[in-house]
Amino acid sequence: LDDSMDEAAQEFATFPTLLYDGPFSDHIARRRPLFIENAEGVTQEAAAQKAADFLGCGTDALTCTGQGIGPLAAYGFSWEGSMVSVTRQGGQVCYYKKDGQVKSPRLSYPQALEAAKDFLSQAGFPPLTESYYVTSDGLCTINFHTIDTTENGQQALCYPDLVKVTVELEQGGAVELDCTGFLMNCHRRTLKSPRIRQEEAQQTLSPLLEVEKAGLAVIPGPGLEELLCWEFLCTAADGREILSYVNTETGLE
Repeated sequence: LDDSMDEAAQEFATFPTLLYDGPFSDHIARRRPLFIENAEGVTQEAAAQKAADFLGCGTDALTCTGQGIGPLAAYGFSWEGSMVSVTRQGGQVCYYKKDGQVKSPRLSYPQALEAAKDFLSQAGFPPLTESYYVTSDGLCTINFHTIDTTENGQQALCYPDLVKVTVELEQGGAVELDCTGFLMNCHRRTLKSPRIRQEEAQQTLSPLLEVEKAGLAVIPGPGLEELLCWEFLCTAADGREILSYVNTETGLE
């Protein structure tokens, strides 16, 4: 049994992964792809053209690596150490990864953020807002999300609409992109005005927490429903950062 588990672990280690999945990311594959659910299917040739445009090469230079199945089925292509997946429905780029090592990290987070925003803009994404990030081994992975508006005009960060971009900190190039959350969850929402005001919600927090920042956020619930909450970024007595969420309808943390 130990040998079998070791073999399985080695196989899983070969799959590409991101350094940081972010809050609530385990919910992203638990629904149908809302962003492209009404889009038409595309041929492998059309998907190859999309991949070639994204990578900046000709379609004849691409190698087709197969077709995926599941809620977000995609065609896979590779070119000179880069791989990209294009959805079979709608023809949207859903994943990208570029091989390479970072020898001398020199860029700061603000520089990486600017590079990531430029990359998303050139890739044709709508305006997105960054939330949290992590830097490790010369790479900076940044989470981006859409912003929606409540009935009374307040803005809310939509965590389910997740786009993750990884930037290498030597030259500032984007080496990984994961749009799964965005394609699975992004849709037209109707957000009610908060019944619980921010001040009321903050009173439900532990007195041991010091609130550093607050705002509205859409998060997934235990099932597939979405909840509008007040998000509080807090500091605990031991210096740890704590995120607390209070339902804007019920006032429950």
